[in-house]
Amino acid sequence: AAEYREEVSEPTVEPLRTIYQYGSVPGCHDNAVFAMIAWYEMVGLSWPETKESVVAWLRESGTWDRGGFEEASPAALVEEKRHVYEAGYGWKEKAQSAKRVIDRHRG
Repeated sequence: AAEYREEVSEPTVEPLRTIYQYGSVPGCHDNAVFAMIAWYEMVGLSWPETKESVVAWLRESGTWDRGGFEEASPAALVEEKRHVYEAGYGWKEKAQSAKRVIDRHRG
């Protein structure tokens, strides 16, 4: 189970791979965070595992440092999006929207 979690923790399919690798930028934070939470839910991570993974991504990708968040911490941001996990929303549409903004930002 731990090996599987590690295997799915880094998305390899586009557009999630771009979001995961480059992080989000202002203008697509909501879609990017939504997509990451929906991805982890889809691959079977528990809510605590999902929250931990998304918080780590926010920090390690530089997303949190880019600013544009109203929440006080990455954990508060992810907790506010728990409904995405519980409702089992799909990730593709939000991920595609976020990737378009990230790609424009990257030049």
